[in-house]
Amino acid sequence: MPYFSNMPTIDYPVELDGKIKYINARNIVVRAKFLDYVKNSQTTFLDYTIRDGERPETLAHRIYGLAEYHWIILLFNEVINPLF
Repeated sequence: MPYFSNMPTIDYPVELDGKIKYINARNIVVRAKFLDYVKNSQTTFLDYTIRDGERPETLAHRIYGLAEYHWIILLFNEVINPLF
């Protein structure tokens, strides 16, 4: 799958016949993030103060035209759990 091909690999321990063997596997739990030079570029982002009751989906719809792009706002701001 092309999506997973960009993820780093790890040596994953697997028990086979009572022995531990290591297989090379994709690390699918790695988190994506924006590169530091992208985040530090002033032309990359827009300063914005969230208003009371505003949700990432409504903001994404206003900025990008699609509510489905809410993940970009959350990822850029390093929000892991939007409820906390």
